[in-house]
Parts: sequence; C-alpha cells; structure tokens
Amino acid sequence: MTIISELANNITKHTPQGSIKVQFKEENCEIVATDSGGGISDVENSIKDGYSTANTLGIGFPSIIRLCDCLDIETSECGTEIICKKRV
Repeated sequence: MTIISELANNITKHTPQGSIKVQFKEENCEIVATDSGGGISDVENSIKDGYSTANTLGIGFPSIIRLCDCLDIETSECGTEIICKKRV
C-alpha cells in the first residue's frame, strides 16, 4: 500500500496525468505507474534519500525502492513508467 501511495503522490506532484495499475501474478504483485510528465531528469539522485525537486523531505522514491523486490524505471521527455514487483 505504501508503494502505491508514494507513486500516486509523485504523479500528482510532478505530472499533469498518470495512472497506476496493480496486477497479481503467481507469487508477485506488480505495480505499474505511468505518467505523461517531462520525465525524471536525474534518476540517479532521485533515488537517494533527501533529494527533492518539490521541496519535500525526499524520502518517497527511496522508500519505494526499499519496499520493492524489483524495480524498473523507464523515463524520457514524454513520460515515465515505473514497474515495481513485490513478492506476496
């Protein structure tokens, strides 16, 4: 639930439009967040504790990473897709 909440929070803060889809597959819960924003300009820093472009504590994205068993980030100037997998 925290993963979904943090992804939704990022979409509402940083992009004009987005969606989150949750699927249960065998032993995994797969969460796919997509948006039509301008992309993540600095992925390497965005996953570090304390980094923020929205004057926040900068702990949301790093906590997503800690909670997921597998994470994939695809980003460009046309938007971002984040796929999180969590064993259930």
